[in-house]
Amino acid sequence: MTPAAGLLSPSGRTALAGLALIVLPAGLYLLSGDVKRALQISVLALPFAAAALAAPGASGLLRWSLRAFALLGFLVLTLDAGVRDFLKWVYVAEPMSTFVLEAAANTSAEEALGFFAAQWPALLLWAGVSAAAFALEALLVMRTAPAAPMRPALRWSWRALLLVLFAALLLALAKPTWRGHLPFWFWPHWVRETAELQADWRSAEAAKRRELATAQALLADVSHEPQTIVLVLGESTCRDNWSLYGYARATTPRLEEAARTDPGLAVVRRAWSVDAATVGAFNSMLTFPVSAPGIAARRRNDPADGMEGGNVLAFFAAAGWRIEWLSNQDDRAINSRYAGWAADSTFLNRMTGRTSVSLDGALLPHFERALSNPAPRKLIVVHLIGAHPHYSLRYPKRLAPDWGDDPVKAHLWALGRSPWVVISRNQYDAAMRYQDEVVAKLLDLTRRRADDSGVETEWLYLSDHGQETGETINRAGHSTATPAGYRVPMLMWSAASGVFKALEEKPFRTDRLSPLLLSLAGIHWRGEDEREVFTSGRYQWAPPVLGARDPTMPPARAPSIESK
Repeated sequence: MTPAAGLLSPSGRTALAGLALIVLPAGLYLLSGDVKRALQISVLALPFAAAALAAPGASGLLRWSLRAFALLGFLVLTLDAGVRDFLKWVYVAEPMSTFVLEAAANTSAEEALGFFAAQWPALLLWAGVSAAAFALEALLVMRTAPAAPMRPALRWSWRALLLVLFAALLLALAKPTWRGHLPFWFWPHWVRETAELQADWRSAEAAKRRELATAQALLADVSHEPQTIVLVLGESTCRDNWSLYGYARATTPRLEEAARTDPGLAVVRRAWSVDAATVGAFNSMLTFPVSAPGIAARRRNDPADGMEGGNVLAFFAAAGWRIEWLSNQDDRAINSRYAGWAADSTFLNRMTGRTSVSLDGALLPHFERALSNPAPRKLIVVHLIGAHPHYSLRYPKRLAPDWGDDPVKAHLWALGRSPWVVISRNQYDAAMRYQDEVVAKLLDLTRRRADDSGVETEWLYLSDHGQETGETINRAGHSTATPAGYRVPMLMWSAASGVFKALEEKPFRTDRLSPLLLSLAGIHWRGEDEREVFTSGRYQWAPPVLGARDPTMPPARAPSIESK
C-alpha cells in the first residue's frame, strides 16, 4: 500500500479514525461556545488527519515523519483550544483581546507566579481536558494501520468527501481571517501584538505629555462651577433605523416617550459622522487642529490635515476635570488613545471584534457609580458596543426579531434584497430596540442624579458612524459608499429645561463634537472658533466631505467658514 492509497482507499475503521481526528479538536473549541471557530478548525485540522491516514501506506522514515507531523499538528491545536477554553470560562476573554494582551504585556515573573497560585484549579482542569483529548488523538494517529479497503461504493463517497474538505481547506488558507485562526499563524502574531502594545504604551505616554502641555499652553479661560457632562458614544447606529426619526418599525419607543414628555431633551434631526469606521470617527470627534496650518486646513473643510493636534480630553484634564471612561468595546487603539486620560476606567468587554456577546446594559451599574462620584466637575464617557456586527449578538433573546411581514420587509423584497440582507435588517432593528432601552436608561439615571444633586448637567448621545442595512445596496454592514454609513442619531439633554430645543433642526457633523464639549464645559482656548460651536449663535454649517453623496444633506450656509 502507498501513502496515497492509505488516504484515498482506507479501511472503514481507518476512515472513521480520520474523521474523529478532524472532529476532536473542533469539539474542544465548542467547549468555549465558539461554533464558528470550531468549524474553521475542523477544516484546518485536515492536513494533520490526512498525514495520519497516509502514514500506514508509507514505510520507514516517511511513515514516522507523517505521524510526527500529525502529532505535532494535533498537539498545537489541542493546546490552543485548551488556552482558549480556559480564558473563556474563567475570564470570558479570548487571547487577542486587549484584556489578555495587556495582562501579558504588563506582567512579571512574580505576577506570573501569583497568577498560577490563584488559578491553579482551573488551569489543572483545562490542562487535564486538553491532555485527555491529545492522548486520544495520539492513540488514533499511532493505531492507524493497513487493512482491507472499504467497498467501492463507500470508497467513492469517501473520495468525494475528501475533495470537498480539501477544497474548503484551500479556501480557508486563502482567506486571511480563516488562516489567521490556525495556531501556527495566530500565536506568532499574538507575540508581535504584545510587543507592539508595550511600544504603544511607551509612545502613548509621550503623546499624552505632549497633548497635556499643548492644552495647558492654549487654555485661555476655565469655568470652575460644579458641572457634570455625560457623553454617550454609540457604535454602528444609523438614525434611519430609529422610529424617533420616522422609521416604520417601533425601534425606539422609550426615547420617543422621553422626547414627548421631557422639555430638556432635544433630538437633532440631521447629524452626520465624517468617517464610516470607528477609529477614524473617534479621532475626528475627540481631536482637533490647534496649529495655524491645521486650523486653516479645517476652515477649508479639509479634515486630512491637522486633525490630531489637540485632544479634547487633554483640555478637560488641563482644566481640572475628572474624566471617567466606561467601555463595552475591546478596541485597543481607542483605549490607548483616549481612555488613558480617565482617572477611573471600566472595560467590560474581553472579546475582540464581532464575536463579543457582552451587552451594553452591563454598563449601567458602573455608570451609576460614576454619576455619584463627588468630584465637582466630571466628564463621563460611555462607549457602547451598540450594533457592531454581528447584529444577532447585540440584543438579549427576549428581543429576538418578531417584525413579521411588515412594510419594511415588503419594501426590502420590492428592492430585490437577498434573504440574508432581510435577516440582517431584522436583527439590526432588534439591536436598535435594545439600544433604545440602554440609552433611555442612561438618560434617566442622569436626569435623576441631576435632580438630586442640583448640579448643572448636560448629556449627549451620538454614534460614531452608521450602517448600511440593504436600503441602498444589497449588503449589510459598514459602508463608506452609501449615506447610511454616515447618518447618525444625536440627542442632547440639559437639566436646564429647553436650552437645546432650538438646535433640533440645525445640521451637525461629528467632527465638531470637541468644540461643542469645550463650550458646554466653559473651557476656552486661544484659537477657538465660535462658528464651529453647535450651541453658538454664530454657528455655521459646512457640509463634510464624505465617501458617499447624501441628497438630504443641506448645502453650506453663506458666508462660508473659509470666507470669514
